[in-house]
Amino acid sequence: MSVKLITKEKINDVISFGKKFHEEAKGYNGIPFDEEKLRFVSHNDWYTNPNWLLLAAFDEEDKPYGMFVGYVAEYYFSRDLYATDLIFFIEKSKRGGFAAIKFIKIFERWAKDKGVKEIRPATTSGIDINRTKDFYKAMKYEISGHNFRKEIL
Repeated sequence: MSVKLITKEKINDVISFGKKFHEEAKGYNGIPFDEEKLRFVSHNDWYTNPNWLLLAAFDEEDKPYGMFVGYVAEYYFSRDLYATDLIFFIEKSKRGGFAAIKFIKIFERWAKDKGVKEIRPATTSGIDINRTKDFYKAMKYEISGHNFRKEIL
């Protein structure tokens, strides 16, 4: 098991793995998964922008089983920086290991090096919400709000 930056050689494997996240993410059901769109955004925005961090966890066969995408931005009301995650997913059969902790520790170091004031992770996928909350509390994060969703047809 290893957690590392996603290289150009591995990015397509991780993008294909992203379909597993989408299938499990109740917070996004009803929204179609477009692998080509994800591939475009990954290659042209995330991968080329130094304010984005792309990590993956790989098994012994070098296949991805987890992914983390985070970024740094300015607050809308300030020039100060914060960091947040966009994707934080570990395949169900691999949860409870050290990959999640490694993702967060790497993200925290990276964000600190970028000069952020704070890290503000969110949970929008609907996957294991209470377990995710407990994980962040164990990592010394405090709850600062909730996410809501309503489908409009």
